[in-house]
Formats: sequence, structure tokens, C-alpha cells
Amino acid sequence: MRLATPVLVILLMAAGLARADDIVIIPDEHDEIERIIEAFRQPETKETARQIIELQTRLSLLKKRDFAALFGKPQPRTAKTHAMPLGQIRGYARPRVPDPDPASNKRRMDFHVIKDIGAFEIYYWIDGIRPEGILVYLPLDKDFSKLDKDNWKQRLAWDEARLKKLFAHVEARMLEVFPWEVDRAELAKMNGRSDFRANAADQLKAWIASGAGLKQTREVKAGRDAWLWVDADGLPVRSADGGEDKGPPSLFMIYYAKEKMFRHDSFLRASGELASRSWSTGKKIRDDEKGCWRWYGKDEKIIRLEWDDNHDGIPDWYLKAEDKPNHPSDEESNTKKRPLAINDSWAVNPKLIPEECQIPDQANFRVPVRKKVAATPAK
Repeated sequence: MRLATPVLVILLMAAGLARADDIVIIPDEHDEIERIIEAFRQPETKETARQIIELQTRLSLLKKRDFAALFGKPQPRTAKTHAMPLGQIRGYARPRVPDPDPASNKRRMDFHVIKDIGAFEIYYWIDGIRPEGILVYLPLDKDFSKLDKDNWKQRLAWDEARLKKLFAHVEARMLEVFPWEVDRAELAKMNGRSDFRANAADQLKAWIASGAGLKQTREVKAGRDAWLWVDADGLPVRSADGGEDKGPPSLFMIYYAKEKMFRHDSFLRASGELASRSWSTGKKIRDDEKGCWRWYGKDEKIIRLEWDDNHDGIPDWYLKAEDKPNHPSDEESNTKKRPLAINDSWAVNPKLIPEECQIPDQANFRVPVRKKVAATPAK
């Protein structure tokens, strides 16, 4: 193992898994590492490795509770009952961060067995919730062959037949456990309207066009990307400012005269991507940022907090006023969090939002969702 380890690290890097300083090597129970490396270098094996990495990438967004929902409770690992496919790297990259007090270090490994189909070995980060390494295993049967110098093609065929069943099982379970997804087509329509684009350059272009139609004027201040739109009485109704930097503005403001409410849109300077939106009347009403939605009461304290923790764009958890919510990353918030049903989400269903938290164009500031559709099997 000592002689082969540097080569294995190179394979980890080539597979795009070595993103950190610490490489964790997982011993193989059946095959010699030199044989594994030889087989991994074959083009046919690399395609299998690509498919495995694609699955690992999807699963890496999940949390401990999600793996239990998908694959059942973890089980004790029984020796020599499963084998890693040739395309599975025998290790993973661990982020190098200072470990906390040993008493709060919750790193662990769970082994989830899917009977007669496969298994997943999940290595968790120090919080005991987020995975830092995911390995795929296949159950042994009478057709399993230990690697020798000539049988890698036979072994790869054994892998591929069983991986096909495992991939299909995971896909079916994902549809059952996570049946909803963001409706990207509807979201694109919402973001395509002139007043709420998701990109700074698009927002500026749209505001220039719609501002002219509303008989507004714009002023461009020399030396900076600052724009101002005023109404017929000369009162400001829109502005866009990026400070002294070049490129499209990163801060947009629109004033709704009827509601006497301001909306502030903040965009990332580097990418132009929408970072957050907030509404106020001098007091906070609501603010949205990626994966987090907050509503405020008359005392400007949060009365509702919803957030997404598996990066699918749909809120998974919520807190109410009595929970004294702050931010999803706050330890106390995570202690009190409640699972959120899709039909109970304010971010998804604007009709649930109380009147004092309503904003202009309320229906357009929501998370559009739809039921997932199973992929049609290839013929």
C-alpha cells in the first residue's frame, strides 16, 4: 500500500476529487491496489468512474437525515460482503480545517445497505451531518471474481450490470423521497419580466427599456456606473449603482409609490448573479437570499424563517416567531428547526403570507415548483 498510495493520490486528483490537502485512503478488502490502478487507467473503466462521480456529486448535497430517508437506517459493516466497483476511487478528499474540541467533533462513518443491489459508505464532516466522502459498493455473488492481471474486462462487466440496477434504484428513491423540484421554465418567465431579472446586466438593460416606456429619464454620472430614473414630477423612483467599479451596477432600488415601499436588489460583482432582495417601508418587511427567506413583524423581528439545506432551491425547514429565529447557520436555529411540508411554505405559497408581510407583485416573488417526472428509459 505504501508504494501505491502516491499513484492513488494522482488518480484522485485526475478524477477531480482531490480538492483539499488531506486524502483519506480506504483499503480494499478483495483486490491488490496495483491491479486496481491498472484497471482504472483503462478508458472503459474511466467511463464507469465518471458515472459514479456524477452520482456521488448529486448525493453530496444531501444530509444525514436524507440518506436515512433514501436508504434506511445505517447498518454495521460486515466484512467481505461487498466490493467496490473498479470505477470507485479507493478514497476521498477531506477538507483540511482545524478540528474543534474533540467533544464536539462528530466525524463518523455510516454504512447503508440496499439489499441485493448495493451499499453506500458515508463519511461525515465534523458536524456529523454533511458528507465529506461517499463510496459505492456492490454485493458479492457467485459471479464475483477477484482481480488478476487478465480479468479486468470480466470484472468491469460484472460491475456495470450491477451498477445499472443501483443507479436505477437511487433514481426511483430520489423521486419518492424528493418528489418536488423548482419549475425552471416558470422561474425563467418570472425572472424574464422587466422589474425582477436574476442578472445585473439584464436588469439594467430591462430597466432602461421599461423606464423609457414609463416616461422616466435616466442620468448617468461621469466616472461611475450610477443610474437614476425619475417620474414626471422629478421624484426618484428607480436607481442603480455600482460605486466606482466598472461593469453593470450591483445595487438596484425601486420605489412603489402606492405601497410607499422600497425594494433593494443586490447582485454579485464578479458574476452579476442575484444575491438578495429586500423590501422595507422604513421598517423591514421581507428579505430573500439564495436558499433563505425571512419575513418580519412590526417590531422588525423575524416572524418566519424558511431555508433550503440540500441546494435544490426548495425550502426544507422553518422557524416561527416564538423560536426567535436568526439565520439558518445559527446553532440555536438548527436546534429548533422544524421540517417544512411543501404546501405549508410561505416561499412557495404566497397566499399563506399575512397581510402585514405582503409585498407588491407578491405572486412573482415565490418559488415555483412542480412534481418531478421520471426519465424515460433508453430503448
